[in-house]
Amino acid sequence: MDTTARSKSSAQLPGGAVALGSFFVSIAFVVVPSLYVWLNRAQFPATVPTHWGFDSHPNSWSSLPAALGMDIGLVALTSALFLGIGYATRMLEAFAALALGLSAMLSTLTLGSIFAVARAVASIGPVLLAAVVVGAVVGLLAHLLLRGRIRSAAQGGTFTAIDPGEETARVLAHNIQLRTA
Repeated sequence: MDTTARSKSSAQLPGGAVALGSFFVSIAFVVVPSLYVWLNRAQFPATVPTHWGFDSHPNSWSSLPAALGMDIGLVALTSALFLGIGYATRMLEAFAALALGLSAMLSTLTLGSIFAVARAVASIGPVLLAAVVVGAVVGLLAHLLLRGRIRSAAQGGTFTAIDPGEETARVLAHNIQLRTA
C-alpha cells in the first residue's frame, strides 16, 4: 500500500491535542464507573479491599471513598506521566496507547474488586484476568486508532554556519586526515 495515500487520507492530529484528549479519556475510564459506585454506595460495603495477596484473599482494606479517590489519583498520575513522556520524546503514539490501556486496566482492577466484594465473589482471579484483557484491548485499539495520525511539531531553531578560524580549520583537516588514513 502506498504510504503517501494513507497519510493523505488520515487526519493528522496535533500532538498536544492527542495528549490532552488521551488524558481526559483516561480519566473518564475511572471517573464514570466511580461515579456509579459512589451514587449507589449503599449497595457496596463501607470497607473494600485495596490489595490482594497471592492466596487471592484481600490483605489490605480501605474505606470506599478512599479506594475510589486512590484509583482516580493513580490513573490521573500515571496517565499524566506517560503522556508527558510521550509528548516530550515525540513518541506519543506509543505512550498514549500505553496510558489509555493502563488506565482501563487499573480502573477495571480496582472497581472490579469493589464489585467482587459486594457480590461475595470467592476469588479475585476473574477480575484480574478481565483487567488485563480490558487493558490490552483498549491499548491495542488506541494504538490502531492513533497509528500514523499524530502530526509532529515543527523542529525549532536555525543553523548558522560560522567561519572557523585558521587554527580550527587546521585541527579539522588533521582529524579528517587521521580518519581517512
